[in-house]
Amino acid sequence: MKLVYFIKYLDVPGNIEKGSMVLSQKACLACHTFKSVKSKKKILLSWVNIDANPLSLMQNMWNKGVQMDVAISDRGLRWPVFIGAETVDLFAHLIKISLFDNRSPAYLMPGSPQRGEAIFEAKGCIKCHKTGTQGIAVGPDLAQANFYLGVTQIAQRLWNAGPVIWKKMQAMHIDRPVFQENEMA
Repeated sequence: MKLVYFIKYLDVPGNIEKGSMVLSQKACLACHTFKSVKSKKKILLSWVNIDANPLSLMQNMWNKGVQMDVAISDRGLRWPVFIGAETVDLFAHLIKISLFDNRSPAYLMPGSPQRGEAIFEAKGCIKCHKTGTQGIAVGPDLAQANFYLGVTQIAQRLWNAGPVIWKKMQAMHIDRPVFQENEMA
C-alpha cells in the first residue's frame, strides 16, 4: 500500500478573530466554557496547550467525538461541520485564550508511510477503506482521495463525517478507532 508522503504538514496560521466567530457560529459554547469554574453541564476548553498543533487538537476532538455527538443531540443542536480554514482559525482562537500554564511545545512529528500503514491496519481503517487494491470499499478509496490538503483539513473531513462514520461502524460491529500521541499524522 502506498501512503501519501508529501502533504502539507504546516497549515497556514489561523485567524484568531475568525476563530472567535467560528466558536460562536458553530454553537460550541452551548457545551463548552472557558471559565476556570468547573461546570457539570459544560466542558472546559481553556486546557488547550498554547503550543498545541491543530492536528493534535483535531485528534482529541475525534477521540471525544461520540460523547460530543450525544451531548450535541441531547441539546437539540446539529453536528458542527467545518469548512475551509474554520478549524485552523478555531484552534488559533482557542490557543490564544488558553489558560494552560505549561509552555512546553506540543510538536507534530512528520508521519511515516510505514508507520501509517501499520496504524491504518491496526485501527481497522482497512475494514472500510480501500487503498488501491487493498481493503473494502465501504468508505472512500483513500488512494483516490485529494491529499493536496493540509493535515488539519484532512482531519477536518474525518470530523465532519464523524457521526455517519460511527453509525456505520456500529452497524458493522467495528470498534471506533482512538488515536494516541502522533498517530493521526
